[in-house]
Amino acid sequence: MCSAHSPALPSPPPCVSLDLPTRSSPPSRTCSDSYIPRLLSPEVRVANKPGSLDGVRVDAGIVYAAHRPFAIAVMTTMDRDERAAEDAIGAVALAAFRFFDMVGRTSPYGRVMP
Repeated sequence: MCSAHSPALPSPPPCVSLDLPTRSSPPSRTCSDSYIPRLLSPEVRVANKPGSLDGVRVDAGIVYAAHRPFAIAVMTTMDRDERAAEDAIGAVALAAFRFFDMVGRTSPYGRVMP
C-alpha cells in the first residue's frame, strides 16, 4: 500500500553517478534548454534530461525537494505552440514540487512541521 507519508527516498550515495546534468553543473546547452527547472527556484537541485522533436517536448528527471525528492516525466505532443508546451512542462513540475515540498514538511496527520 502506498502512502504519501512513507519514508523519503534517500539521496544517492556520493559514489553513484546518475550521468544527468544538474542545475549546479557548469552551464551547458542541456541545462539552459531544460523545461522542468524553468519555474523552480534556483536553489532546488534538479537532475533531468529534456528532449524535443517538431511538435513534441519532453523532460524527465529527479527534483530534490527538501525531505521528499521525486521523479517526474512530462511529455507533450501535437504542439502547435512549442514554447507554450515547454511552459506547460515547467508549470506541471512547479505544481508537483509544491505538493512534494509541502508533504515533506508535514506530519502524518497533516500538520506542517518547522
